[in-house]
Amino acid sequence: MKHFIFFFVVFLQPQLYAKAKVVTTFSVLEDIVFQLVDDKIEVINLVAGGIDPHLFEPGPKEINQVRGAQILFANGLNFEPWLEKLVRSGSKDLMVVYVTKKTKPRKVKE
Repeated sequence: MKHFIFFFVVFLQPQLYAKAKVVTTFSVLEDIVFQLVDDKIEVINLVAGGIDPHLFEPGPKEINQVRGAQILFANGLNFEPWLEKLVRSGSKDLMVVYVTKKTKPRKVKE
């Protein structure tokens, strides 16, 4: 079902209405999403390149950007420790896609 919703929002909905808004949490995801959808949707990035996503603190501007988005792409795995609070402030219809969802993290040996 999520794949269908993603397909609709990204590929069909923009042709029917105004551009859909997608938010990414850091610049690498922004580039990947933009390369996939080109100018079919509006891609908004929260954490600019050169800023550490671990230390970023979202403010009112970022909260409003998330509220206006249909999809939020995030790394997950606690890469964005501020993410859950930001998602709670967004729309109840916001779809959050964790790109690491099926990734099994490796344990670091000391």
